[in-house]
Amino acid sequence: MYKLVIIDDEKEQVEGVMKIIDWVQHEITICGTADNGEKGLALIEATLPDIAIIDIKMPLLGGLEMLEAVNKRGINLQSIILSGYDDFYFAQKAIELQTTNYLLKPCRPEQILQSVLKAKNLISAKKRRSAVLHNYHELIRNNIPILKERLLKDLLKGNLHDAAVLKQKLISYGMAFSELTHAYCAVIFNGDWWPEGQSPAWPKADEYLMLAVMDTIKQGLTPRYRCETLYESNQVIVILEVTAEDDYRLALAAELEKLKRQINQQYDLSMTIGIGGPVSPLAAVGRSYQQAATAVETGFFSGENQVIFYDPQMSVQSSKFLYPFQEIKQIIRVLEKGDEEMVPAAVGEFFQAIAVAGKPAKGEIQKLSMTLLSNILHFCVDQSIELQNSSPALFQAFDEILQANTQQQVEEKISLVLIGIVRQMAADHDLNNVVQVAVDYIKANYTNNLNLQVIADQVNYSPSYLSFLFKQETGTNFIDYLNQYRIEQAKKLLRDTNDKNYEVAYQVGYQDEKYFYQIFKRYTGLTASQYRESFRLNKK
Repeated sequence: MYKLVIIDDEKEQVEGVMKIIDWVQHEITICGTADNGEKGLALIEATLPDIAIIDIKMPLLGGLEMLEAVNKRGINLQSIILSGYDDFYFAQKAIELQTTNYLLKPCRPEQILQSVLKAKNLISAKKRRSAVLHNYHELIRNNIPILKERLLKDLLKGNLHDAAVLKQKLISYGMAFSELTHAYCAVIFNGDWWPEGQSPAWPKADEYLMLAVMDTIKQGLTPRYRCETLYESNQVIVILEVTAEDDYRLALAAELEKLKRQINQQYDLSMTIGIGGPVSPLAAVGRSYQQAATAVETGFFSGENQVIFYDPQMSVQSSKFLYPFQEIKQIIRVLEKGDEEMVPAAVGEFFQAIAVAGKPAKGEIQKLSMTLLSNILHFCVDQSIELQNSSPALFQAFDEILQANTQQQVEEKISLVLIGIVRQMAADHDLNNVVQVAVDYIKANYTNNLNLQVIADQVNYSPSYLSFLFKQETGTNFIDYLNQYRIEQAKKLLRDTNDKNYEVAYQVGYQDEKYFYQIFKRYTGLTASQYRESFRLNKK
């Protein structure tokens, strides 16, 4: 229920608003009235209403002055101003105070009702927006590792050009870099992770080994260098903050040689390390990454297990960053269009582009698929797409892709996730209607044995998701709404009929009269008999 207060020194106006309009029907309760601005301010502070109807001219404290005081106290409400003055100054002041509506007296009841319903809708929309923002905040907070990885990959690909945006993301994700103008270089650790015939059979072995090596690298470098690490295919990639002096290479070479020996001994791995040249600002580190890749390629000719600095004279061209840029853009376009039928084809083209570079290993396909899903997640966040239905499938896909036995299984899983997002995008446009259908069904069938599953079947949604939508749209959960509506109908029967209490219980949908008595007292503070008796006494 939405709380409404009426602050007006015209008694007839107040009584008319209270009596003529059926506020309960519109899920609104009047929690108090006041006949001057000072009392009105105290009433608002005490009740914290959602909506206030305020007369502009009142004793002691005018409506606009009172509303200013409310705003200074940080009390959020929707206000409707009633005025007998067709004066531009008053209207302008009301606009400055962000009133919902400005009505000239005398006001018809339907004018006041429409203004209150408008205010109610604004409150409901604000609550929905707040819920969505909260959900996305949690979504982002819980997926910081994915977002950090995506940011680092964007840096390496040279996709981040806005320094302000980059700095904000670095701070938000808790990353090591803060001064974008320092010198930075990329370092690639390229190893033969599992020599032929030594690959273990247990799941995620490649990933776990690479994560362990990456942790060793970061711990070894962190005392002297600010750095961030990620892995891609069979490589661990490090972005380092360095000094651009000529002698930085000597100190860095010594650190990397020590790290290489530690990795050799601890993990029995042969490791070639390629280092790109220093660049500035941080957004240019993609150039250093390409140089590091070129340095790693030279190890093919000069021998493995070396530390190699990039030299412009190196003749071997850099290997390309294995990622199908155009195909991911096409997938995003398919999502934007909401074209469910084109999803499988777009996903197929993504994997076909991977195969063009050669026959990739299973681990490479898995990692590229994870990168694709990270991009899809970022798209959903950027577009403010409701993910309550699709996000479980999206996040589950990260694990399922790692466990897939064939590329076809990976493609099918990604296609199902994307189709779920497309369908969710379509559903998000009609959420209000879904809840309204549920509410209308409750009002038409409250005398029957209703539960959340019955209502969910009517709107073709899962009970859990319908429960979320219902709370988001109405401000109350399903069972409270159903009980409140039934109790209001019971109150009418108790007032207007001589039916026995248990008969009233059955008429409003309660099969257990004892449960009805409990619910009635919970919502009214009275027993059914006390309520009926109090109503009769008031009539006398």
